[in-house]
Amino acid sequence: MTTLVDEIKDGRKNLRGANLRGADLRGADLRGADLRGANLRGADLRGADLRGADLRGADLCDTNFDGATITYRGISIIVRFEKKEDPR
Repeated sequence: MTTLVDEIKDGRKNLRGANLRGADLRGADLRGADLRGANLRGADLRGADLRGADLRGADLCDTNFDGATITYRGISIIVRFEKKEDPR
């Protein structure tokens, strides 16, 4: 049985309103994907390519974008997060 994650890895780009909560999408090619209104809460998008993806209205709470490439106003951005020590 093919899952939605399998379809994404095979190149599916129409993901409008898709439920991808907690999905493992590390390194996924999501260039130009329509993710409007998608549930990406807690998804793992480390190293994913999201250049040109439409994320309007998507739930991005707790989504891991470390190392992902995202386009904003024609500029490609590679997201890097650092864990900081608690100063307490």
